[in-house]
Amino acid sequence: MKDYYLTCCIIIALIAFSYSDQIDEKEPQAQTKQQDDSNTGNANQETIASTGQENVDYKKLQEESDVVIDKLLKEVESLVELTKKELEKKEPAKLQLETSDNLIDNGDGTYSRKASSYDSQGDDKMSSKSDYDNSKSSNPLNHPTKNQGSSSSSSSSNNKNNLPENSNQKYHKSDKKTIDSDKLTTLLDNSQDISSQISKIESQLDEDIQEEDDTVPLDDTEDAEDEVPGKSEYEQALIILSEIDSHKESAHSLLKASENLGYIEARRYLARAKMFGNIHPRNITAAIEDFEDLAAKGDPAGQHGLGYLYATGLGFNSSQAKALIYYTFSALGGYTFGEMSLGYRYFNGIGVSKNCETALTYYQRVATKVAESASSSSDAIHRIRLSEEAEQGAAKIGLLDDDIVQYYQFLAEKGDLPAQTALGQLYYHGGRGVNKDHVKAYKYFKMATKANDGVGDAFLGKLHSEGSKSIKQSNRTALEYFRKSVEKKSSIGYCGLGDMYLHGKGVVKDYQKAFYLFSQSAQQGWADGQLQLGLMHYKGLGTPKDLKQAVKYFNLASQSGHVLAIYHLGMLHATGNGIIRSCHTAAELLKTVAERGSWSRLLMEAYSSYKNGQISDALIKYGFMAELGYEVAQSNVAFILDKGESSHIHESEKYQRALLHWSRAASQGSTVALVKVGDYHYYGYGTKIDYEAAALNYRVASEQQNNAQAMFNLAYMHERGLGLNKDMHLAKRYYDMASEASTDAYIPVKLALAKLSLLHTINWLRRFFESPLNSKENDVKVDEDFKNNWDLYVMAVLLGFLIIIIIMRRR
Repeated sequence: MKDYYLTCCIIIALIAFSYSDQIDEKEPQAQTKQQDDSNTGNANQETIASTGQENVDYKKLQEESDVVIDKLLKEVESLVELTKKELEKKEPAKLQLETSDNLIDNGDGTYSRKASSYDSQGDDKMSSKSDYDNSKSSNPLNHPTKNQGSSSSSSSSNNKNNLPENSNQKYHKSDKKTIDSDKLTTLLDNSQDISSQISKIESQLDEDIQEEDDTVPLDDTEDAEDEVPGKSEYEQALIILSEIDSHKESAHSLLKASENLGYIEARRYLARAKMFGNIHPRNITAAIEDFEDLAAKGDPAGQHGLGYLYATGLGFNSSQAKALIYYTFSALGGYTFGEMSLGYRYFNGIGVSKNCETALTYYQRVATKVAESASSSSDAIHRIRLSEEAEQGAAKIGLLDDDIVQYYQFLAEKGDLPAQTALGQLYYHGGRGVNKDHVKAYKYFKMATKANDGVGDAFLGKLHSEGSKSIKQSNRTALEYFRKSVEKKSSIGYCGLGDMYLHGKGVVKDYQKAFYLFSQSAQQGWADGQLQLGLMHYKGLGTPKDLKQAVKYFNLASQSGHVLAIYHLGMLHATGNGIIRSCHTAAELLKTVAERGSWSRLLMEAYSSYKNGQISDALIKYGFMAELGYEVAQSNVAFILDKGESSHIHESEKYQRALLHWSRAASQGSTVALVKVGDYHYYGYGTKIDYEAAALNYRVASEQQNNAQAMFNLAYMHERGLGLNKDMHLAKRYYDMASEASTDAYIPVKLALAKLSLLHTINWLRRFFESPLNSKENDVKVDEDFKNNWDLYVMAVLLGFLIIIIIMRRR
């Protein structure tokens, strides 16, 4: 289109100026002929007649040229108007694409344009166009009338008899022609300017559609945020502290510098740091002063800090009422920790009446924040239960020591493809005691590209698609790797390429292709593909809207722990959209999402403090997370208190506090906590002895969690009739169930069954022989003797069997 406009303008200009040259050549020829005839004086009448004939031909030529020029001017005007209409049809966001500085990212996939000098130039051009229209309407050459025609005929008759008048007339014609040429030049300049603008726009549009630039322009909003004093220092400090072997001194210096610049987040962090003791020695008094100062200014972080101190009794006498007040004000201020604390209390009825709807409101707010910031490369947070680590060891609960990592690195260097892929994913996500490192991840994924599964290619595509400080963002490179991965039928590659078509990254948006690629990924069980397929069914992109299919794929992805799938599933349960509304289910799902926030890294900080022997610091950090509703934190607080490892909790309070946290963890389904609560009621730790309450907790752990320890305890209580009916048959049944539930329970169960069989045999012998043992006094005496020393009797019997076997082997 732009070439057509420019070609027409050039042709029109050439035709117009060629006619002007013809007119200029005719005028001097006529004047020369007239001078020769006047000098010779021969045949005056013939000369006048011939000259008149020549003047008539010249006048016709002038009239014809005027008409042609008028038509050409109109044609140019119509082309200019058509060009401007075409420009108006272009997207307003694309009018300024000369430089990326003129673009502002609106955050929703659209762009807006800043005011520039081109706008004023456009206004000037429009005003010059209106001036031209006015002058054109006043130009007699462009609008001939009858009077003008009669005057031209009279002037032509005068030209026959009066040549000087004719020459004057020609002068005026030439002047008008010059005016038209200037206007034509102006129109041509405008049209050429517009044509060049069209060329720039279309070329830029082609580049946007076919090949997107490797660098993404930053918008003015982000620049404005980066200019906040102290923010950059605060973010650098957080990056340093996120590393496992962090340099706390440099981080503390950056935080202090950020605080001095007035950045509020830095001051909040330093106040918590004084309480936790993570970057300098713990100082509860200084933390209280900072929190009170912040709270006096209405800061929700300060209010939440005071709420935590009152809830746990650090620096104050414990007061759940005051804690609830501070948590409420903090939540009303939109503070994330305040919303989580209050949501947890309303969900479980701690200090308030249980209210699922209120809890759901708070959890929705926090979960939405987490979902908005979630990404596939988010830091992996490993949740470690200290009780499990004590029983199984660190290696069995997921942590990797340096020897194991070095062994995998050795295998990867030798060309072991599974080791290369495993190390790449380990450094890509981080966690399990290893820092996230995209450079190392890129290295091992590059090695793994030789495999036929396409996993290495797919993750290289993800690295380039997402971009980071160490890996440059490039849609072009990401597309290359994703296509290679798709050729190898990789589920991750299908999902990555589908995401490129879904959002138009380096390719034209194509929902049908995206839907097909996500379907292929979901069929192979990739959680991201299942999530995206569910979203396309939910929104009706590339396929008809189908809420049932959306719920199906959200469920599949959530079973793999995908945080966004859990979020969308929770929102569907909360609204009852496509599924029966369930407040309790929605609150549980959204609580799970809320606990995936970046602040959950405090769990790893607490674990590091515990492993380094800083027990009190670990206890305070775990206690902080326990108030937010983290079950693993509640279990770890109870474990530390149960072991008596903390010095700042009085000995008379440790079992009561431990029972409180065991009970809160048990209410969230922790099996270990349920058994512990039963033990505390059975032995009377922190409470009165209550066999029925103990049996109730054991039964819940047995029936819902299939816990072998709970089954063994129930068997013993049935055997002795403690809190339950005395029943030898039920006792044996629970012993057998415990043996089947865990191989570790095999030997204890066999010993208990041997004891049970022995007691049953003695009772049978007593009844059979009707010996003096049948007397009630002797019966009680034997029962008491077995009750207190049954294990010694069993060991004696086993020792006897062992002696008999040894003697028989010698013979």
